[in-house]
Amino acid sequence: MKRFGIAQAGALTAALLLAACGRSASDSAGSAPANLAESAPAAAPVADMAAEAPRDAAAGAASSGAPATPAVPVVTTPMLAYEYGLGVEVPLRRLTALVDKHEKACTDAGPAVCQVIGANTANDGPDGAARATLEIRAQPAWLKTFRAQIQKDAASNGGKVANSNVQAEDLTRSIVDTEAALRAKTTLRGRLEQLLATRNGSLSDLLETERELARVQGEIDATQSELAVMKTRIATSKLTVTYTSQGSLAPDSAMRPLNNAFHDVVKTVAAGFAVIIYLLAGFFPFAVVFGPVIWLLSKWLKKRKLARLAAAEAAAPPPPAA
Repeated sequence: MKRFGIAQAGALTAALLLAACGRSASDSAGSAPANLAESAPAAAPVADMAAEAPRDAAAGAASSGAPATPAVPVVTTPMLAYEYGLGVEVPLRRLTALVDKHEKACTDAGPAVCQVIGANTANDGPDGAARATLEIRAQPAWLKTFRAQIQKDAASNGGKVANSNVQAEDLTRSIVDTEAALRAKTTLRGRLEQLLATRNGSLSDLLETERELARVQGEIDATQSELAVMKTRIATSKLTVTYTSQGSLAPDSAMRPLNNAFHDVVKTVAAGFAVIIYLLAGFFPFAVVFGPVIWLLSKWLKKRKLARLAAAEAAAPPPPAA
């Protein structure tokens, strides 16, 4: 009986194993379409994992205490700094008022929108030519409207916009390089700070680390300032307006050539008198120094000549008596 029981138990175990294998094979055959259907969208999580890899790396670096290095941005559009120039011709009597009006318009817009960089005026006299320059830096949208207003103001004051030009400087490479240098220096600063906080060295080593940290911090500040200047040049545009006038003495008239000729004659005569004045001024010191010497010398020569004449008359024989 004992031997039969063992054999019976072994046969029952084999039957159960065969039944289990049959069910697993049928389950595999039945679930095959479902697995094939689910294998297609499985590629999407792979892309998500690739996209989240930099974030995971940054999180791992943060958890480990190491400074994270930002990813390098991909520049798709050029970063340009624009400079505009306008040449305005207006009558002399209205030039100063027009310059003041345009300068006031920039000042009233506020420093966040427009800033006056420089302004100067040169005038040759009440009837001469005048020239003025106004340099501003402003936001592109406001500057576009302001340029159109300058053309209207020139026309309403009897003038015109004689010339216009625009220049653009590509600062893309400079900004990208500066940002890369700033990231590298920031990473170095973080490592130096960590080294200074965790290192237990000698006093000289700690002082050397602090000096290096201060040097790196200075370079970071200078790089940030340079980057801010370049970004300001991109965010705003520069405009240089040059105002000129031909003078109020019959401009653009038939008598203008005669007026110019008369002006040239007067200028030439004045230049001649100026040369004479310069010559007199140059000879005056010599006259002061050598004048008395020449006068005494001439007086002595005249006296000597008179003495020779008197001696000659005395030595001459008397005339014969008649």
